[in-house]
Amino acid sequence: MVHISPDAVRMHGEYAIAFVKIGPQRVAHISEQAFQDIVLSTNNWRNFVNIEEKYDIMMENFCEFERACFDIALRHMLFEIPDDIFLGETALLNRNLLNYLTSTTMYIDQTKRHLTNVCGRGSPEIAQFNELLVSLKNSNAGMFILEHLRNFAQHASGAIDSISIGGSRSQLNQKDITVYDVFAAIDLDGLRNDRKSGERVANRETELRGRSVQDLMRDAADGLSCLHDAVREMLRDKIGSARNSIEAGIAVYDDGLISGADVNGLAAIKFSSHGIMIDKAYISKHQIERFDSFVRKNQRLSDLRKRRVMS
Repeated sequence: MVHISPDAVRMHGEYAIAFVKIGPQRVAHISEQAFQDIVLSTNNWRNFVNIEEKYDIMMENFCEFERACFDIALRHMLFEIPDDIFLGETALLNRNLLNYLTSTTMYIDQTKRHLTNVCGRGSPEIAQFNELLVSLKNSNAGMFILEHLRNFAQHASGAIDSISIGGSRSQLNQKDITVYDVFAAIDLDGLRNDRKSGERVANRETELRGRSVQDLMRDAADGLSCLHDAVREMLRDKIGSARNSIEAGIAVYDDGLISGADVNGLAAIKFSSHGIMIDKAYISKHQIERFDSFVRKNQRLSDLRKRRVMS
């Protein structure tokens, strides 16, 4: 356990930046306020990273669902697919869809918790998040159907009732081509008769009937991206403040070089009067880089249902 001499505590105070390791090392003393700022900032930063990580998991699950649809269309183009294989493909799509639906619930529920951790219970940010979520469910059929499809898939039957392959003529680079596409149909009749969701689904049946699962899930991805973009904006000032505090703590130790952040174990530490570590908050560039990598990867999405991937 890291420790310093009692004389150093008496001369310079209880708070410092140092590596959490045994043995002699350099210690950069800081004020109590700087220590408290770093503790708050690192706690908040964990919440910021967790929000981004949950969003990334959700979008990767959406990508897996889209990839499974693409693979079915590709195999249909290359091979004759009998009916019994189609049953297996329906089960595969249902599995991929349920992964996505479950992760959307995880993202929404846990983002509320992380916002509460950072902003406080009953904060304006929580109210804004809830209001936007309701608005998106009212205006976006994909956002509306997410919860109902997940409940139906978990407690009744597969959300996808059947799949079919369609081929259409198009042009690409002035050449006639045939485009193969999968149409996965939700079990709308089952949803409409479901005890838990039936009435609400029936009220919006005209918006849902005739639309493929992919079309609805792309709408939902647009809505979730809008929600996530709003969360980033709500937290923008707090993210900036936490980033500044963490980087300032690193700079204190490294005289502005920030090279020590490349090594695990650097922390803001509180020592007892005897020089024994009694509290700590780890700081490193990796914390910041992890957050930034998620932000770079997951850009704002819009009009996904108007886009198609062609190889």
